[in-house]
Amino acid sequence: MISPTFVRQRLLAASIAVASVAWPLAATSIAQNYTWKNVEIGGGGFVTGVAYSPKQPDLIFARTDAGGAFRWDASSHRWLPLMDWVGQGQSNLLGIESIAVDPADAARVYLAAGANTQAWAGNGFILRSSDQGRSWKKIEMPLKMGGGEEGRTIGERLAIDPSQTSVLFFGSRNDGLWRSPDSGDTWDRVGAFPVISRTNGIGIGFVVFDPRSGTGGALTQTIYVGVAVPGETIYRSTNGGLTWMSMMGEPERFLPHRAVVDERGVLYVTYTNNPGPSEITDGAVWKFNPTGEKWTNITPMAPSPENGRFGYSGITIDARNPGTLMVSTIGRGKDGEDLFRSTDGGKSWRSASQLALINTDSTPYLSFGRASANMGKWISDVKIDPFNSDRVIYGTSSAIWATESISNLDSDQSLTWAPRTAGLELASVNTLVSPPTGALLLSGMADIGGLRHDTLDASPKQGMFTNPVFTGIDSIDFAQKKPEIVVRVGSGQPGKRGAFSNDGGSTWTPFATEPRGSGGSGNVTIAADGRTIIWCARNCQPQFSNDSGATWAPCRGLSVKSTVIADREAPGTFYANDGAKMYFSTDGGTTFTQREDVTLPIGRGRLCATPGKAGHLWLITSKIGLHLSVDGGVKFERIASVKDAQAFGFGAAAPGKDYPALYIVGAIGSVSGVFRSDDTGGTWVKINDDAHQYGLLSRAITGDPRTYGRVYLGTVGRGILVGEPAAK
Repeated sequence: MISPTFVRQRLLAASIAVASVAWPLAATSIAQNYTWKNVEIGGGGFVTGVAYSPKQPDLIFARTDAGGAFRWDASSHRWLPLMDWVGQGQSNLLGIESIAVDPADAARVYLAAGANTQAWAGNGFILRSSDQGRSWKKIEMPLKMGGGEEGRTIGERLAIDPSQTSVLFFGSRNDGLWRSPDSGDTWDRVGAFPVISRTNGIGIGFVVFDPRSGTGGALTQTIYVGVAVPGETIYRSTNGGLTWMSMMGEPERFLPHRAVVDERGVLYVTYTNNPGPSEITDGAVWKFNPTGEKWTNITPMAPSPENGRFGYSGITIDARNPGTLMVSTIGRGKDGEDLFRSTDGGKSWRSASQLALINTDSTPYLSFGRASANMGKWISDVKIDPFNSDRVIYGTSSAIWATESISNLDSDQSLTWAPRTAGLELASVNTLVSPPTGALLLSGMADIGGLRHDTLDASPKQGMFTNPVFTGIDSIDFAQKKPEIVVRVGSGQPGKRGAFSNDGGSTWTPFATEPRGSGGSGNVTIAADGRTIIWCARNCQPQFSNDSGATWAPCRGLSVKSTVIADREAPGTFYANDGAKMYFSTDGGTTFTQREDVTLPIGRGRLCATPGKAGHLWLITSKIGLHLSVDGGVKFERIASVKDAQAFGFGAAAPGKDYPALYIVGAIGSVSGVFRSDDTGGTWVKINDDAHQYGLLSRAITGDPRTYGRVYLGTVGRGILVGEPAAK
């Protein structure tokens, strides 16, 4: 499963010429205390690195490409998110380029934070914590980082001198090697390092120290740096970084991926032929013994047509048993990755996958619609617990996995792997719906498809939606008056990109056909009575079906750019917008008529129909705000207080009210956040706080139609959050 590159969405904005509603500006100081927690999925995104503290047992940190960093809490057996405080305009911080744990101080940890190197992305930051990630100091770097880009499994770029822990090195993608003498407060480029300019967007992939060469608090003298460019790939300094020399004899046709140095000073390196995680088809494992200056190829299994095409990524050594190490494959394909273990310094190896028992009872979706799960896709990193040689964890594109009995391999006994994902919520959510009956929540996500949640505190027992399995769901809808009828469209094989359910999403049937000319999933909607489905497939004129997708016919009057929604109350009534134009249909979508006297905001405005209120439409536009029509789109009026609306949804009405509660992610006046209105947008209450911001990037929000005040927030990389008014 591909964990998506962290991408900031930009929505076009333009001025509008519509009347403003004469409602008061919402008081942005009004706030209500909410409690927030994740709806349990378990994983769902890319864990790009894991790090144990060598100082404190059971202290583990994980970095991700879009969800920030996490710390394992041994008392609760859960991962604790460390970066939910990241707010709007700071979302680039949530792609973690590298992580470093202080070897002498269990309280201190560093992150290199920055998701993108594109021109629009800001510079990266070094984040330093002296309380295990409960709070952070931000230090802006004069360079960009790419924790959400290709090469994100390479590492670690950030390293702490084990002899003098105030000294840090950081290997950048495009700006050379950097050094800090004061725990990250200030940084200077290492001018003597030969790679100082832009390379291939990957640059310096790792920095590792030989701890034997630093004693008595003096600087560690021997340092290895890997550069992800074929040719002269590994450089060594033997004088604390004053001078550097390219090492001779390493496999020059590969890119160094990760490296470790054991207590005897032996350097072990994994290699791939591409930065990855995608398009890796070759690789190797080598070791360098400084005694004799000798390189040796110790690859466990050479990639080949017979063995498969893959490379090697993760590597770890056993702190308690010299000569014991493990490496991981990356890019091995449909059969899943493998781990190899050696107890003799790489002379011989044993495969973990051949004896693996994969237990997904706590997180059934990780079988990805198959009869059984494998060891996962794209193993980024593997670590042997420095305090328990039998415990091993590894990160993949969708989860962290763990075993408590790795030594079983030595005697050819089976060993059980189970996901360690409690609290590690990383899904990127595209769409959410909460029907009035049946499931509490139906979701569509990138990469892992969709889920039906009947309870919020456990990963769904039935796993992800199947028949067919999508690699991502872009749109899901239910019939308001018959909520057991659900439709979804998403990424899959041509001809299998849409499906319907007659039991609320428990089981599914693929649409027998697709609209002619379909270029992909797009958006789907269904009439309030469930009789008509309209599919706005990509690069295709919207088409309707009255036979559950067996046949499709074009919606007359609409263009390829049109998006359609169903009225939630009036069966057979649909609405569409196409740029600044508004359309309606009262014949089940067969024919649409333009409302000639209506001009909508130009841009990517999205229409939403109000449950229980025929003809009540809301137009949501980023940077232009929120607009209401109570007459089927004949006239729209702007909600003056809403300055920005990124996501919008409905929930149960407040006590004594007959209009659904409204929820938005956006800005009321000058204040950004998550808001609720109980009076049709007249006033708004902020319901999140500084500790619960999640980058304020959201494609989906919906209230619960059965429980007033409950809201579900779909994030870009932190899964699904549920918020409820705090008990007084």
